[in-house]
Amino acid sequence: MKLKKKKILLVGCGNLGINLLGVWKNNFDLTVAEKSSKILNKLKKKKIKLIDLNNPTVFDFEFIILCVKPKNIEEVGNHLSKFVLSNQIIISFMAGVKIEKLKKLFNTNNVIFRVMPNIFSGIGMGVNGLFINKKVSKEKKSVEQIIKPLGRMIWLKKESDLDFFTAFYGGAPAYFFLFINVMHQVIIKRNFYVKDSKSLIIKNLEGTLRYLETKNLSFDKYISLVASKGGTTEEALNILKKNNALLNLFNNAILKATKKSESMGKKLS
Repeated sequence: MKLKKKKILLVGCGNLGINLLGVWKNNFDLTVAEKSSKILNKLKKKKIKLIDLNNPTVFDFEFIILCVKPKNIEEVGNHLSKFVLSNQIIISFMAGVKIEKLKKLFNTNNVIFRVMPNIFSGIGMGVNGLFINKKVSKEKKSVEQIIKPLGRMIWLKKESDLDFFTAFYGGAPAYFFLFINVMHQVIIKRNFYVKDSKSLIIKNLEGTLRYLETKNLSFDKYISLVASKGGTTEEALNILKKNNALLNLFNNAILKATKKSESMGKKLS
C-alpha cells in the first residue's frame, strides 16, 4: 500500500528554498509560494505546483515551511495569517526570527518549529539544528520525517542555541570554502602548476574525508601522522599554531557571527 505524501507549502524559493526543493520534491506533495517572477518561471518549467498567497483557492497543507528572508517576514505573515488553520504545523528556516515573533505575526497558537540548515542540506548532507519550545512528540516525529532527507539532525535545548548553531554550522561550508580558496591563492602566488591546482586541492580534501571515515582518532593524532618531528609540515604548523593565533581568530569570528544572529533576533522581536 502506497503511503500518502505529506502536503507541504514552501513559502519562499530563493537560494535556500531551491536547494531544499531539490531534496523534497520527490518525497512530498509540495506546493511553492514565491513572488519573484524570475523564480516562478523557472519553477513552472520544472512543473512545480504553485500558489498565489494573495488569492489561494485551497489551503489544506499539513505543513507550512518558511524560507523567506527575515526582513520580508512581516509581509508574508500578513498574507498567511488570513489562511493558516489551527491544525497546520509551521516550520521556520529563518535565522534570527524567534517563535514568539512568528506567533504574533500569524496570530496563532499553532505548533511552530525552527530549523537551521546549511547549504549541504540541499544534497542531503547537511547539519540541521532543530528547536521546539514545548513537548509535542507526535508533531516532532512528523517534522523529523521532513528534515531527515536533508542530512543529520540535532535537537537543541534552548532557542538561543540556534544563534551559535547558525554562526558555526550554518556558516561552516563558507569557512571550509574560504580555507580551500586560501590554499588555492598560495598556489597562484607561486605560479605552481596552477592549471591542475584546484583539482589537486579537492583531491586532497576528498582523501582527508575518506581518511577520517576509516579511522577514529583525535584530531591532534591525525595531525601528528602527517607532521613528522622536525619536518617540513611541522615548520608550517608552527606558524599557523603560534600563540593560538588561528584558533583565536576563528573563535572571534564565530563570536561575531553569533552576536549578529542575536541582534537580528532583537530587531525582529
